[in-house]
Amino acid sequence: MKAILLICLVALGLALLGVAGGKAMAAKCDGVDISIDVGCAPGSGGPIYAYLRGIIKFASGLIGLAAVAAIIISGIQWMAAAGNPAAIKQAQGRLANAVGGLILFILMASILRYLVPNVF
Repeated sequence: MKAILLICLVALGLALLGVAGGKAMAAKCDGVDISIDVGCAPGSGGPIYAYLRGIIKFASGLIGLAAVAAIIISGIQWMAAAGNPAAIKQAQGRLANAVGGLILFILMASILRYLVPNVF
């Protein structure tokens, strides 16, 4: 269990480096000085939109990581059940919840992309 937690923390750290890597410089966004370069392009909606886009991308990564971790943990739990029906049922429930949450997240992301183009 400690190894799984360590792997998840390392993956989270790598994801954070990918999201925040190299963006600590001051920049301008639609004529507004901002302290962090968030990848604002001219005509992209301004700095608030750029910050929100960064937050949405970061949250999407965390949600995806949590869903994958839940699927992996439920698979390990199912394999470790060794024929115990109660443990298998618990693992199946966790797997169903993780897949259901991932499907809901994909639907939410597609609706958000339709409402706010170029958010991802």
